[in-house]
Amino acid sequence: MSIDEILSNLKKELALDDIQWIPLAAPLRLQEYDDWLARGLHGEMKYLERHRDLKADPTRLLSDSRSVIMVSKSYVPNERPHDRLKGLRIAAYAQATDYHLWFKDLLEACKLKLEKLFPSHSFRCGTDSLPFLERDFAVQAALGWWGKNTCVIHPRRGSFFFLGEILSSVERAAVCGGAEATCGVGTDLVQGLAPLPDFCGHCDRCLQICPTGALEKPRQLNPLKCIAYWTIEAREVAPVGLREKFGDWFFGCDLCQTVCPWNQKPLRGSAATGVKTDLATEEILPSVDEAELRQDLVFLLTASDQEIRALVRGTPLERSKPQGLRRNAMIVLAHRQLRDLKGLLTRWREDAGLAELAEWAEAKLD
Repeated sequence: MSIDEILSNLKKELALDDIQWIPLAAPLRLQEYDDWLARGLHGEMKYLERHRDLKADPTRLLSDSRSVIMVSKSYVPNERPHDRLKGLRIAAYAQATDYHLWFKDLLEACKLKLEKLFPSHSFRCGTDSLPFLERDFAVQAALGWWGKNTCVIHPRRGSFFFLGEILSSVERAAVCGGAEATCGVGTDLVQGLAPLPDFCGHCDRCLQICPTGALEKPRQLNPLKCIAYWTIEAREVAPVGLREKFGDWFFGCDLCQTVCPWNQKPLRGSAATGVKTDLATEEILPSVDEAELRQDLVFLLTASDQEIRALVRGTPLERSKPQGLRRNAMIVLAHRQLRDLKGLLTRWREDAGLAELAEWAEAKLD
């Protein structure tokens, strides 16, 4: 089979949005990544620094790798939604079961099929849990361009999609069966695919909409100002000046994607982002259910660690751990001005990690 036939079959059988096979080359934006680390913008995410050398040289992940297969899979609308804490404003990707599980399964299924086609070759797959510069290689594979909001954006699919990769030892001769004329894609596997044009143009909606100014410049994100970082990755409590700008985002934030014109078609008719946006006015319209919101906040601020873990098991919400979810709940409670729930904060004034936040939230309610 030609490369085109192999990829077409995999795409259809596994319901993938896009799949491209390219030669393994050096990352294009490694210097920018190094500069980003040097500025300390990775914050508490020290693993990003530890994994730097693996990202610089993917052959450390698969010693005989010669190519990489890049895969994308949309998460809007979610195919595997969960109904946990649905009264709170949660980033679209986290409204489904943990993609590290089911998306990895898709990639493993793809890997098994490739191993049957190329039994003498080796493969290794991963999602963002693998230290690999996915967005860099997705751009090389023409799965999109590097948007001003730092997401990979596709002209038809927008940016609400996961990226996965399969490292491979397969070279051009093996894929083409030794016959260049039957390869089906000319010299694409040798030279790579032509990158997609940058269609962001003069648009800067993503920069303008960010409440905390985390997008300091086009394609330059400062996580230490980002709502998603402070509600998901960080274990500490955000500084007062930042948390004042979080609004009622409980877990992550989709604003810089939601306002992107290239996402309007993929988002049409979907409430997955937890936010409605009027592009004409850039007004953000609330779309959470007040009764469910209250119910979820009461649960998070009264339940035990064990009860919270049981509720969020198998979802991305696990990443913040019970203490992080309580922290986020306090900020939402304060911003929504739910004064009748103020009593829920009292017990946390004695907690070493949450005392300052509880006092801040009480003051906001007063």
